[in-house]
Amino acid sequence: MNHVLTGGGRIPWEKNQLKDMIDRLKANGLSLGNLMIAGFPNTLYGRPGRDEEIEKVIQSIRAAGKVGLPWWNTTSMRIASSKVTTKKRQGWRRKHSL
Repeated sequence: MNHVLTGGGRIPWEKNQLKDMIDRLKANGLSLGNLMIAGFPNTLYGRPGRDEEIEKVIQSIRAAGKVGLPWWNTTSMRIASSKVTTKKRQGWRRKHSL
């Protein structure tokens, strides 16, 4: 086994933080295969502060892309998306296109 699945820490993730994690693992013969993103309860429950959390998730996803992270995920996204109508999701995607 040489792939690591782990949590990504507090959001927003930063490029240097992720690169350091990847480099430490690589130095020990391991690869970062999956990073769990969490820490946005206001978003999941539609509470005030969700816009700031969404922005932090977007920043984290962009940082992950810049370091070539092969996979990130959250178990909570399915919960969040089920509470939002399709029309609202489409509007959010247009506003926050990555």
